[in-house]
Amino acid sequence: MLFRSSRDADRLNVIPAYMGLVKQVDDYLGRLFAFMKQRGLWEDTLIVLTADHSDYLGDHWLGEKEFMFEQGVRIPMIVADPSAPQTHGSVSPALVEAIDLVPTFLETMGQSVPTHWLEGRSLRPLLEGRATSVREAAFSELDYAIYGAARELGLQPHQARMVMARSERYKYIHYDGFPPQLFDLQEDPHELRDLGREPDWAQIGRAHV
Repeated sequence: MLFRSSRDADRLNVIPAYMGLVKQVDDYLGRLFAFMKQRGLWEDTLIVLTADHSDYLGDHWLGEKEFMFEQGVRIPMIVADPSAPQTHGSVSPALVEAIDLVPTFLETMGQSVPTHWLEGRSLRPLLEGRATSVREAAFSELDYAIYGAARELGLQPHQARMVMARSERYKYIHYDGFPPQLFDLQEDPHELRDLGREPDWAQIGRAHV
């Protein structure tokens, strides 16, 4: 869904349409789950609902998925694990990445995880309540050469790249050729104050992320 406008009327039109699509997905999942229960698959199937990105829906005057604000990088991830009822209905603040899913699937099936080449960390400790985290920081990167920002800045494709490192408190974003961004998510959860160019925060950004 493409949405780039600061006008409230546009936002009020887009959000109901987005929620309608969410409702449609929910309806079809209900049909799928009913089928699984009829076939006796419900009690031994690990279900993961996730996505490759989230959506701004007008926050930060943006739409779609560009850049590294929380609205874009916090992907939906809902896990239903019949083998771990002890954590059913709970919410975990742990930092996870999409690459953690394959190791999770392998461990769930009782297979060895080839950590010497497979990236990611199994989420089984979180699902089973044996741990509260599996990593100290989460990373994301974006090649934004196809987006309007690269055209407005006059960047060549190889110049339009950003990398994010997010710890529990801080988020640091590196841009090729531009000053970094730093956000203190504890004091500024809406990411409205960029500390990246402030000298007093430069060392903190390097030390905590």
